[in-house]
Order: sequence, then C-alpha cells, then structure tokens
Amino acid sequence: MCILTLLLTLLLTISNTLGAPANTLPIRAEPGTYHSASTGLYLHNTGYQGEGLYQAVFDDSGSATIDFTTLDELNITTTPPPAEDDPSMVHKSTSINFNVHCSKDCSFDLESWQEMDDTQRMMADWFGGPVERKATWYWLVRGQHLSYICLYKQGVVSRDLFNFFMNDVRNSCSRYCNGYGRGNWPEAHVWDMSVGNANLGGTICDKHFTPPPSH
Repeated sequence: MCILTLLLTLLLTISNTLGAPANTLPIRAEPGTYHSASTGLYLHNTGYQGEGLYQAVFDDSGSATIDFTTLDELNITTTPPPAEDDPSMVHKSTSINFNVHCSKDCSFDLESWQEMDDTQRMMADWFGGPVERKATWYWLVRGQHLSYICLYKQGVVSRDLFNFFMNDVRNSCSRYCNGYGRGNWPEAHVWDMSVGNANLGGTICDKHFTPPPSH
C-alpha cells in the first residue's frame, strides 16, 4: 500500500510540473499571418514586439515577413521637424491626388499629443533622403501611438515626402485626432500610398489590418 501511494504521489507531482504555466517569459502577441483581400498581400510575423519600427517589404509574390527594430537600435531623435516643408514639396502640383479621412479617435491628454508628435518625427528622421522602395508597409510605435506609411506599389519615400503628407493629415484632422490619407503623386514617383497615425491596436494600411497591441 505504501509503494502504491508513493507512485501515485510521484505521478501527480510530475503531471503538475509539466502542466504549470511558464511565467518567466515576457508577454507578447503570438506571431501570425494576415492576408489583405483588397490588395492580395500577405504579412507574416505580425505579433507585437515592442516600441520601434516595423517593416514589411513585399516580394514579387506579394508576401512579406515583418522585420522589427527597437527605438534604441534606430538611433533617431525626437527633434521637431522643420517649420516649413522642403521648397521642392511646397508647390501644389495638379497631379497630386490625396484624400484625407479623419478618425474619431481623439485625445486631449498632453502625453498622448507628445507621443503622436514623436512617432511622426522619428519616422521622418529614419527615412532621410529620397529612396526608391519596393511595395512596403512601415509603422513606428511609441507608447500607445503609431505613425505609418504604406507603399502599395514601388515608389519613392523620404523624410520630406512623409512630413508633407502627414502634415496634410494632421492639419485636416487636428493635432488631437488620428487620421490617414491615401493617394498618388506621379511627379514625385508616388503611385499608391497611404500615410497616417493611429492608436496602438488601431487599423492601418488596410481596412482590416490591426497590428496587435501590447499586453
């Protein structure tokens, strides 16, 4: 009887040990895959990885695996952008087609305003000068906010171009509310692009794509 009791106790201990949850790992959203019905694009590794820059560069088959870079690794600042746009961007070309849509997500909290400003500045600083890029979705997370720019076709992107369109969005929606714009500017080699900001967990780039929020 003693041996049987000992065996049962041992089996119960092993079972509880194997079934115990691991609480030592940081909580992160599980990597997943997203398929955009409107564009036909696929994104892999869509889990939340923290504050930083997320990049999804699509290959010729329309598939992308998201690469993540922390804010520290980006080596960028939160210096305010220039008061005026680059002179080459100021003229209102008749070829610009950019429609702005404002969200009902608004905040009147000073810390939220600062995070919204920071994400725009950091994203702009990271782009720098004009670069031709393949179809790519970018979003930069700081705190509970993010800014994004999504190229649906190969085109040019730069600090000035991002600020030019992002300032149009924020002037239309106010500093306090999120929004986005989508359109094209053939003279600047922008064929199909959206630019905007959102709360963490909000929809970006595609009407059904929602990057996972932090836990």
